[in-house]
Amino acid sequence: MTLGDLTALKGRRDLPFPIKSKSFQHGLLIINHKIAMPVKAASYYQVTADIPILNSAGNGIGVLCFTKELGAVVKGQLTENQFIAFLTESAIGDVDNPYKFTYDYVVIDESFYLEYKMHFYDTAALWGSFYHVKSQGNPRAYTKNIAHIQLSKVKFTNEIFSENLRRAVAQPFAFERYLKLYHLLELRFDVDVIIKIQSLDIERESKKIGELLNNYSTKEIQRLTDILVTYCIQVSPIVEKLDKVRNFPAIALDIFYRFGGKESNPFGKEEVKLTALISRGFDENSLRFEKVNYQADYRIFILKLTAFWIYRVRCCIAHNKIGEYILSMEHEDFLVEFAEPLLKEILVQCFKA
Repeated sequence: MTLGDLTALKGRRDLPFPIKSKSFQHGLLIINHKIAMPVKAASYYQVTADIPILNSAGNGIGVLCFTKELGAVVKGQLTENQFIAFLTESAIGDVDNPYKFTYDYVVIDESFYLEYKMHFYDTAALWGSFYHVKSQGNPRAYTKNIAHIQLSKVKFTNEIFSENLRRAVAQPFAFERYLKLYHLLELRFDVDVIIKIQSLDIERESKKIGELLNNYSTKEIQRLTDILVTYCIQVSPIVEKLDKVRNFPAIALDIFYRFGGKESNPFGKEEVKLTALISRGFDENSLRFEKVNYQADYRIFILKLTAFWIYRVRCCIAHNKIGEYILSMEHEDFLVEFAEPLLKEILVQCFKA
């Protein structure tokens, strides 16, 4: 609302709390010496009551006020902090109608605002598990049009797989979804090792058990490759997903080559050939045309390449550090359109019923 709107409301006796004072400073409404600022709070908070915000001396300077989950409410149902948030967010025409909040709010004392703005505002996501949406922007997950949904017959041998998938679907952003989906491959390898050990006789086949445990301690990229070689039989749908990288040539070369190292990269030092194939596609004829040495086993080459790319994306998400390609929100289309579909294709084949 505007100051004029608040002036028009000030004399009304049906308000749940009187408007004793009003002003406009710092680009914000100040009502009854309190300032309401819209925030996005972490999902783990219980939203049944305001949470006091304390300064270093343990004194209350405001509250985290949960309004977004109230649903359609009328003004008479609101607490004082909720009412101040309502006056801040709504229009004057909403006063006599049920209203649904867009945001939760931090409502703080006017006297503490400048100190809060200077020392606490930008870091609220760390110490308070919320962030201020209007000035810092509200991150929006990348979305895409889906023409159809294809059934895939898969089977899980343990509830932990289903649980991780549900947690992946619940993530709004592709970064977190990708890590959850990648975790399924790690679980696949762990479960396979356990099953293999359980099938052996401890006394007569101790050497084989030792070999399995030794393989378990190998490099992650090798373990990932072994999983793909074991379970991924259909190459064409994998290549179809690999070819989607042509829409992201610059980031692909950075992640998979310039920041990726050469040790596990099937293309080694042949950046020129990789660059050409990103544009041409990864079918066998294209590999032959570019004179790629895939050692007469096209399937194994594609699976090694896929394992390396899946692993590299995982590293870029999990390791935000110098020397690694750092993915940000502007790269989410790369994950949603390319990396996530590739990983899902691998998971479908790894858990095929």
